[in-house]
Amino acid sequence: MLTDTERQNLMTEVATFILQSPAGLQTLLPTQHIISIRTNPIPVEYAFSIINYCERSAWVEDPALIVQLLKKFSYYPVFKAAIDRILQGRPLRFHIPSRVWDTMLLALDLPFINREETRVAIERFDNPLIATIRPAGVRVLVVKGPQESGKSYTYDYLRYVCSFLGPTNVRLVWIDLKKQASPLFGPADLASALLDQINPRWRSEGVKLPDQTQQSSRWVNELSTTIATQISATGVMTVIVIDGLDSKDETSPLGTPAETNPRISKETIDLINYLADVATGRHAAEASNDLLRLVLLGYNSPLTDFNKRIRVDDIKPLTRADVEKYFRDYAALFGIDTDAAGMTALLDLTFKDDVPTDPARTKKLAQRAFYYVRQAFGEPPPPSTDV
Repeated sequence: MLTDTERQNLMTEVATFILQSPAGLQTLLPTQHIISIRTNPIPVEYAFSIINYCERSAWVEDPALIVQLLKKFSYYPVFKAAIDRILQGRPLRFHIPSRVWDTMLLALDLPFINREETRVAIERFDNPLIATIRPAGVRVLVVKGPQESGKSYTYDYLRYVCSFLGPTNVRLVWIDLKKQASPLFGPADLASALLDQINPRWRSEGVKLPDQTQQSSRWVNELSTTIATQISATGVMTVIVIDGLDSKDETSPLGTPAETNPRISKETIDLINYLADVATGRHAAEASNDLLRLVLLGYNSPLTDFNKRIRVDDIKPLTRADVEKYFRDYAALFGIDTDAAGMTALLDLTFKDDVPTDPARTKKLAQRAFYYVRQAFGEPPPPSTDV
């Protein structure tokens, strides 16, 4: 997206900014991205990571993350020109038109394989609650799986989908409890973190969280209603993604810790359950005006599946059939013919030296699949600059 000269100049500016104002990094990019970028004590190396992260995301955000970063330094003509050039382009598409749910890439180099349950659930987020010619709507998606199985990729998938649906149709809110939760993170902290993204002006508009002096269950109940009411006020379907809820880190709903994570209180888990009830219509359905959707990554607490509006994606190990489907979808998108012998060779290369017990197996296979699909079918075509 950037020329070598633009990238080098931007790296210098970002490194200088980091050196002079390390506490001001969140003014460069939204918090959810800053905490996702690997830090480095060497400013120029950290700057490289930030720029690389933004470029790899391509047009997954609107405006593109690299454009958001460039705008912080747009007083330089070279960066202003880069912004103008990038904005003239059209986003790369990794899906057949109108089938955004079927995308096989989430960014320039991030495959999304073996996640059919998630695809179905997200597609049905926009369906009516009562089945018509379309299946009944889904309101909550729970994604389970072992460590490094790709649960967090769900957020990248949603970023891609939402970029094509547009901000007037859907808003994405993301919280990672592993990275953002403090030692005393409670339901009020979670509510505040969500409201900061749902309506950044909620405090200045006089919205207040309910008083904690009342009975715990009622207090948490009212917190969920406050969040839902703010979502309703936006008039936009809001997808809340809560990451970092892996079973070994969470507290059970009954307060009996299996392996208790002190960052997440029982009441915080209760709030998540209440939000699921609101989303499915089991509790205070009118509060959100059916605009709340909930995605829980690594969540193992029991939920009441009211009217079958909750779907669970229990991620399974990648198979040859999963990767073959990815290869064929990629080839079909760019109009490339495939043959049986060639496909077998590609799969053999991808699964060569595969170790089924390797915790990082999913990531390694996905990276290999991406590498070999490019070797066989070529790079995705550059985006059109036609207006």
